[in-house]
Amino acid sequence: LMVMHCETHGEKSGLMKSELDLLIGAMEFHETVIGDIMTPLREVFMLQDSEVIDNGLMEKLWRKGHSRVPVYEKGQRERIIGILFTKDLILSSATKGKTARQVVDANSHPVFTVSCNVKLPAMLKNFQQGKAHLVIVQKEEDSTMMDQQQLEQLPGGGGSGAVTPSNANNTSFREVENPSSTTASLANPLHSIGVVTLEDVI
Repeated sequence: LMVMHCETHGEKSGLMKSELDLLIGAMEFHETVIGDIMTPLREVFMLQDSEVIDNGLMEKLWRKGHSRVPVYEKGQRERIIGILFTKDLILSSATKGKTARQVVDANSHPVFTVSCNVKLPAMLKNFQQGKAHLVIVQKEEDSTMMDQQQLEQLPGGGGSGAVTPSNANNTSFREVENPSSTTASLANPLHSIGVVTLEDVI
C-alpha cells in the first residue's frame, strides 16, 4: 500500500522514494527473526575440541581474524561445547600444545544461546547490554528458551533486561556458564543451527 501510495500520490503527499525505503526497512527489521539472518553452522569457522594449539593453528586463526571461535565435539558440529577467545591464546604461551577443549575449559567463558524465532529488535536490545558478541542459535521447537510471544508477555518483555543468571528468563538469549562440563551444557546442543553477531543484526 505504501508503495502504491508513493507511486501514485508521492508528489502530493511529499513521501519520497528514499523515505519509503526507510519505512519498509524499519517494518522488515521488526518482522525479521534470527533464523533469517544467522550464519548457518556449515558456513561458520569452528574448531574441533581435539585440535591442538600450535603455530600453524595460531597463524590460521590470525588469518581468519575472528576474536571468538566456537569449539565443537569431535564429529558433531552441532554440539558446541564452548567459545575459544583468541586473546586467551595471545596472552598465554602456556596454551601451546593444549587442545581447544583444554583452553576453553581453562578460561570458561560463558556461552549464550538464542531461539531462531526471536525477532531482531529484541536481539538488538540484548546485544546492546554488552554481555555477548557471538550467540549460538538453536531450533525453537526443541529449545528450552522462550519465543517472542512469551518474551513480550513478561514484565519488561522484548528482551530489555540484562543477560545474567538471575533474570535470564526475561531476555532473548540465555547464558550457559560452562557448556563443556558434564553438569552444564547447551540446551539441546545437537540442535544448534547457526551463530549470530551484532553485525548480523544491524
